[in-house]
Formats: sequence, structure tokens, C-alpha cells
Amino acid sequence: MKICEVCGNEIDDFSPICPFCGNGAKKTRSSSKQKSDKYVTKNIKIGMPTCEQAIKMVKSTLFKASYDNTKVIKIIHGYGSSGVGGELRYCLREYFQQLCGQGKLKFFVSGKDFSRTNPNGKRLLSYFPKLSNDKDLNRSNRGITFIVI
Repeated sequence: MKICEVCGNEIDDFSPICPFCGNGAKKTRSSSKQKSDKYVTKNIKIGMPTCEQAIKMVKSTLFKASYDNTKVIKIIHGYGSSGVGGELRYCLREYFQQLCGQGKLKFFVSGKDFSRTNPNGKRLLSYFPKLSNDKDLNRSNRGITFIVI
């Protein structure tokens, strides 16, 4: 296995294209008016960054997503090695709340709420049905957050 340079997910050594973010595929710039159900995964926890570094990674990811017409980003921030929740989870969700208040994000959904029975999870799935195939659906994964641009 190798690590994708763009999203940080593990990909098969023999695959030229990352199945998570499409890195390696030919890119065509789509019209900004065209609706997209594209989503990517960004693993923020690799290298154990500080909150400030993690926020910079998210900013960079958001910038790239706006260019690529990506509408949903699955952020992997981890739950914390102590088992009671990590610093990245708290500071990133606070940052996402600020972005929502500024109108830069539509909404975000914690991994805990990403299920077919939770109102927040239902909302996310109604906007992006493609996420019903995500491996974390109904798993109450507190180490991830979905952000909607």
C-alpha cells in the first residue's frame, strides 16, 4: 500500500488513481454552475499536527475543493489517543462552526451523527446520496467530521 499525496488515504500499489479523491485522474474544470456530488477525504491526523497546523491543512483543502467543485469533505482528525477525545477534534469543529457562521460552509456533521437515523446524518445523505456507500455510515466514528461547502 502507498499513501495518496492529496488525501492521505492508503491506496493499492498498483492503482494509478486514488479511489477516494481521484488523484492521478485526468482533471477537467467543470462549470461552477454545474451541480457536483463529488466528495474527498482528507486525513488531517497524519504526523500529529498542532491545531494551528490542522486548520492550515483544512484551509488548503477548502481552497482546492472550491477549484475542483467538491461539495463534501470527509475530515479524518482522529478521536484522541487517550480515548476521551482529542484536541484536533475540538479545535477543528470550533473552526467549522466559525466557517458556518461566516457563510463559508453550509453545515457539518460529526461522525457520531453520520447515520440514517440521526437528523444531521439524514440531512447529509439527502444532499449527497453517494455517501450512503461510505464505510463510516452508522458506525458512530467520533474521529471524523463531514463538512459541506
